[in-house]
Amino acid sequence: VAGKVIKALPGQALLVQLGSRRVGRVHICDVDDAPLEDPLGKYKVGEYVRACVVAADGDKIKAVGKDKDALTSKGSMPEIADCSELAPGQLVCGYVKTTSSAGCFVMLSRTVTARVGISQLSDRYIQDVKGSFPPGKLVNGRLLTVDTKKGLVDMSLKRSAVLAKKRVLFSDLQVGQVVKGKVKSIQPFGVFVRLSHSDLSGLCHISQVSEAYVKDMGRLYSVGDAVKAKIIKLDQTKKTISLGMKESHFEGEQMSEGGE
Repeated sequence: VAGKVIKALPGQALLVQLGSRRVGRVHICDVDDAPLEDPLGKYKVGEYVRACVVAADGDKIKAVGKDKDALTSKGSMPEIADCSELAPGQLVCGYVKTTSSAGCFVMLSRTVTARVGISQLSDRYIQDVKGSFPPGKLVNGRLLTVDTKKGLVDMSLKRSAVLAKKRVLFSDLQVGQVVKGKVKSIQPFGVFVRLSHSDLSGLCHISQVSEAYVKDMGRLYSVGDAVKAKIIKLDQTKKTISLGMKESHFEGEQMSEGGE
């Protein structure tokens, strides 16, 4: 259908007059086939455009401005109907919807929005979160979890996550697997280890740190130390990982693919 752009809703959509009484809303993800830094700025108010009606509810019309034949072309914004079409580890792009002190939400399509926790925004500390991720900002990220039953999607915008060749997921782990990681924190009862190429952390209890008696964990390890560990227990319900770092755990073992 033909129409005229009458208004741009910053970070959200374009409003297109389709007739004397009907106005169509073109979602920011549907403005163009390719991801753009400023998709809403592609068209000016008063400019005539051609669009495709994708849904109508009375006088409320949803339309897409992009050429549907190009949806499968390289570098295009894919049509994502629901989160069942997504998978953990997948690289995606989208536009920031809202931002708060807890993180932000990213629109992957007109129907699917992903959540980005504050710790997943960047590898570096961000002082002005809202200023760094305003509504409508184009971002690239990697999906961390996809809950098709609840319709929830979590993603990371961290450069380290986006550039990683493969992210290790909880479902990839097995009891007996030897992994690498770095000490995340030191507690009187043990150390927490962040597994390499993942956003997962496991606990190595003080009884599993060494063959010898350990009195002070701080004398053995420092935060950031590279370590190797063996997975000795996985709690599928709580999604917790128990690790062992005794030398006896590694006799005759080879490092898993999750190592650095």
